[in-house]
Amino acid sequence: MRREMLRIVSAFASMLIMTAVITGCSAVKDAVGGSTDGLEVEDGWTIHDDGNFEYAVILTNNTDKTLKKALIRLRGYDEEGNILNDPQLDPGWNQFGILYPGDKAAFVMFSRDQYREDGSSMWPQTPVKFDYTISGVLWGDTKEPRLTAAGSELLEDNYNSVYRVTIRNSGTEDFDWQKLKDSESETLDHIYIYEIRRDADGKIIGGSEMYFEEFEGSGSYPVIPAGGEITTVVTGSEPDPDAAGSELILTRTQ
Repeated sequence: MRREMLRIVSAFASMLIMTAVITGCSAVKDAVGGSTDGLEVEDGWTIHDDGNFEYAVILTNNTDKTLKKALIRLRGYDEEGNILNDPQLDPGWNQFGILYPGDKAAFVMFSRDQYREDGSSMWPQTPVKFDYTISGVLWGDTKEPRLTAAGSELLEDNYNSVYRVTIRNSGTEDFDWQKLKDSESETLDHIYIYEIRRDADGKIIGGSEMYFEEFEGSGSYPVIPAGGEITTVVTGSEPDPDAAGSELILTRTQ
């Protein structure tokens, strides 16, 4: 299967310069990267020969301040450099929320089978490359609990990736997950765990949104006390045979 694998390590900016490694081709562009204002972004994707793709991005807070929110928008391009999707209206964006110093957040989009409200395709053709913009950055103090995926164990990697994961609350306030679920809407806070997959060179090649097996559909979510942790099972998409390693990242969105 022919794959294109690309990675970007970029500054906090609206336009980014890409590092491209194309399997079976010698074309390699120069890498330009860095971190500005303490936000570091790393992303990558795989484009499959059936037209589907996986895109994954990690945002790291390298400051001593708490990030309260930041909006990231994905853009896909054709070979002529035309943007194929509408970054303002289409799916392919994520509103990160509550990212403490040193912590990471992630976002994954899988497949080009995304549709607008009018039924038209978000991707009229398969993109050949991606980039993104970041906007709406807000820094400030918060008493929100600090949640992280503190450890994981791979239980199954046949049809689906299944992990046992430990979720830790290292903040000073209890986290009532059920209260969050009872009050949430499409515009309020959500908790996700993403699996970010890398190749043997450490480049991001895609990922999966994980499904909380022990919570979803049960109507019962736990309270994680300050300084405490819980263990649960999460399930993601089919494993990628080209992935040499993976990382689970807990992400709060708004």
